[in-house]
Amino acid sequence: MLSQKAIHLSLTSLLRQPDVRKRFAEEFPKPRIVLQGKIRALPANPTHAGLIGTALDYLLRVHVAVLNTKVRERQWIAESAVDLLRSRISARRSIFADGSRRANRGVIKRAEEIVSDARDEYAKCKRRQCVTAKMSHCALLLAQLDTFYRCGILSEEFGRARESDIGDLRRMLTIARGLLDCPFVASRICVLNPGFKKASFLVNGADADLIVDDTLIEFKATKHLRFTAEMFHQLVGYYLLYKIGGIAPEVPPRTRIRHLGVYFARYGVFTHLPVDEIVDGARVGAFLRWFKRRAGSALSLERTTIVTDDGTRVTF
Repeated sequence: MLSQKAIHLSLTSLLRQPDVRKRFAEEFPKPRIVLQGKIRALPANPTHAGLIGTALDYLLRVHVAVLNTKVRERQWIAESAVDLLRSRISARRSIFADGSRRANRGVIKRAEEIVSDARDEYAKCKRRQCVTAKMSHCALLLAQLDTFYRCGILSEEFGRARESDIGDLRRMLTIARGLLDCPFVASRICVLNPGFKKASFLVNGADADLIVDDTLIEFKATKHLRFTAEMFHQLVGYYLLYKIGGIAPEVPPRTRIRHLGVYFARYGVFTHLPVDEIVDGARVGAFLRWFKRRAGSALSLERTTIVTDDGTRVTF
């Protein structure tokens, strides 16, 4: 069993630690990628960037589910947030920020309604093979719960969605629908919201956005069309977790991640990199040992043997 005391920083927080940032930069120099495109969906509320980014993850995963006949998926983080809310309220712990006027009364009922409505709408989307207009509204409310699960504070606007934010999401969805060379259609396997089994607990339950065949993809709602070092090292971090733990929901053992990609939703631009140009198979074992110790030395994870893409067997 994994002890609650063993849960450490999120992947994003870990990668921001000075020693980790330095080590990643030395081991995985960011390749120079020049991206071109005109922004097609300006942010409606720049102060809501985090919420919009999380809501976009939910909305585009629904879009991907509509595009593919068979998908593997896990429970939504928002669904886990309902259980966490129930536990926090039962323990009489705060769920809103200090000084908030919001009371805990009715929160659990509203949270359950949000998840239930979103599940119903998701099922409708798949039946109709089209993302409904209401799904953007649902995605924003799910994002509020998701944010609570990750940071422990419920938004003052919990249970409400602004029309400007809904419109922002719909514009990005329209862009995704119009892609000529769509990167979201799988020929073999499609995994929504993939985790990395026990390895995810090294970084507080990390989960990525999407895996399509051999490509791990992250969605970004950033205003700027720049492939940053932070994005690059996030992708590498997910790849390392995959090498340690595998992919959840369980996928066929022969499934390999061979490319890492980013989709810039405000531009409709997709870029990806081959893993074998980023990760040195001869050196990855030593780095994985360091990463495992640095991320969660208190966790009791069994020794792992992996086969790198060049056929080398590494145990750590």
